[in-house]
Amino acid sequence: MGRTILTILAIAVILHCLALVGLLGYGAATGRFDQEKRQQYLATWRGEKLVPPPAEVKIEQEEKSPQDAGAKILAAQLETEVLSLEIQQYIQQLRNQKNTVVAAQAKFQDDIKEFQDAQEKFTKLVAEHNKKANEEGFRKALKNYESMKADLVKDDFMSLDEDTVVRYLAAMKPYNATKILEKFAAPTEQTTRVRLIEKLKQHGVIDLDNSNKFSKK
Repeated sequence: MGRTILTILAIAVILHCLALVGLLGYGAATGRFDQEKRQQYLATWRGEKLVPPPAEVKIEQEEKSPQDAGAKILAAQLETEVLSLEIQQYIQQLRNQKNTVVAAQAKFQDDIKEFQDAQEKFTKLVAEHNKKANEEGFRKALKNYESMKADLVKDDFMSLDEDTVVRYLAAMKPYNATKILEKFAAPTEQTTRVRLIEKLKQHGVIDLDNSNKFSKK
């Protein structure tokens, strides 16, 4: 009895399997069961839970109208023109800065020349002032020498350079110059007197006459 029941159950399972295989084969042959459906049936027959595949997301591209394309082209052209204008303005600014620097350099050169001219004028004024002062001092000293005693003038002349002494002697009256030179009587002073007389003759300031006295030309 038990064996008979087992046999019946086995036959039922075999028939069920055959029916399922036939059904799947028929569906595959007719195209009614694709791979996804076959997988679902097999999972159901096995008692498994089949997770459905994710739905495909289709991204629809928005079609652009000719007006939109033209607007974008116009916007790009406008942006290019604005950028070109900004570049031109920047180049003009650089040129203006360069011109400013060149003008500043030219003014600086003019200022240097003006300063040099002013400095040269100032130097001339100082030289003229010093010359006048020296001449004024020379005239005052000459007046003092002519009013002093000859031996005192000789002592003072011994402390000066010979060219300065010659200048004073040449500017004096011949009588005063003769008296002063006669005071160079010491042996060392006589040598100085000879040199002074020679310099006076070389400059053509005085002549030595036969009486050993000086007279201006």
